[in-house]
Amino acid sequence: MRASVVILLSLVVACQSFARAKRDTEFVVAEVGSGAQAPSFYWSRFLPADLSDWSDSDSKTSSRLINQCGLLSEAKVVGGSRTNLLFLGVVNNSSKSIRIERNRISAKFSSGKERILIESSENSFIDVPGNSYSWGFIAFPSKGDFKDQDDLRVSVPIASSEGNECKLEFRFERNKKVIAEPNSYLEAPQSVYSFGYLISAGITPVAATTFNNYKPDGFGLYTANFSHVNSGSFMNFDAQNLGDVYPSEYFNASTFKSAWLWTFTLGPVWRSLYSTNLSGFINIGPSLGYLRAQAFDDKDEIFRISPGIYASYSLDWCFLKGRPYKEKGDHSFGLTLFAKYYPWLFDGSRTDYGLIGISFDIFRGGE
Repeated sequence: MRASVVILLSLVVACQSFARAKRDTEFVVAEVGSGAQAPSFYWSRFLPADLSDWSDSDSKTSSRLINQCGLLSEAKVVGGSRTNLLFLGVVNNSSKSIRIERNRISAKFSSGKERILIESSENSFIDVPGNSYSWGFIAFPSKGDFKDQDDLRVSVPIASSEGNECKLEFRFERNKKVIAEPNSYLEAPQSVYSFGYLISAGITPVAATTFNNYKPDGFGLYTANFSHVNSGSFMNFDAQNLGDVYPSEYFNASTFKSAWLWTFTLGPVWRSLYSTNLSGFINIGPSLGYLRAQAFDDKDEIFRISPGIYASYSLDWCFLKGRPYKEKGDHSFGLTLFAKYYPWLFDGSRTDYGLIGISFDIFRGGE
């Protein structure tokens, strides 16, 4: 029976591929053996993973299974980009209902610090009828509470239908065989996005003599997603107005107007958290440049495509922090220094195009 219930709890967790920031507002309650589905709000973001440095080296999980208060229960400490959460699952095999007092679930760290877990639902308890199971998530107040901690004890009050109270007691220990993982105690947005106004500080000599706008301006769109608090992947798209095209051996023999350079880049990003409100981003990756120019008589046009490379450093100052378990993200100002280079955009032997510039990120956010 114990094995089957463990499998049941594992399947319930495994079948939920997504969860959102509101995942702690309601618990799933269903009869043992039923095929009940999770509420729709569990399907918009990936389910957070176990905290790696609080997980067993062999099983790769922080799961704790106990048999207390007449219930078979499982608990885990899992983490998202904004907050750490307690996963709690209980199976009530008796004929009597029980109540989980989730507004009184407490955590005590090895430093002696005690916390009441965050209860954002109007329902301060969960009723679990006889022969039923229940599972869900409740948020810890701050990821920072986990820094430099080696031991965590969680207490879950359970009330019976007769009015008696019992407590489920879970103990978690940090795995001292591994280095403390920043994902366990640092809070940062999982996704970052921005819209910026680009100003060029300089371009390569061939481009400067080919286009009349030797300091082209434009706009850029940027987004990054972080699988780890310090690293992830980014995508950047920008467009710059190069101005008129002069006749030259490097760019056909005609004179063109409205020359624009469009670039698209994918690559890795590394993030540094300097303080609660200040972060830095290093982006570098392969890029594709598309140059298009229209003739003055509108009867002819020319385009060039070239692979290249893009690199940038962004400084992000967050002036409004989002709440980790609510539907609100960060709002920031940003400044980006960038450089890009495309070796085959022109005709002739000297064909390169390089540019350095600054992007003023007018709107920058994170979730």
